[in-house]
Amino acid sequence: MDDFLQFLREPIAQRSLLACLMIGFANGFVSGLVILKKSALQIGTLSCALLPESRWPC
Repeated sequence: MDDFLQFLREPIAQRSLLACLMIGFANGFVSGLVILKKSALQIGTLSCALLPESRWPC
């Protein structure tokens, strides 16, 4: 347990944990908006434009 706490005191660990939390929050927030606005088709089109190599059937 002490090793884990020592790892969390490192600046790189704190920054990466913060980045993961921010990405997770943004993902949840945008997903909620997509569901509420029922714009999944537009988001799918946007994802195909941004990630042309993805395996999603575009």
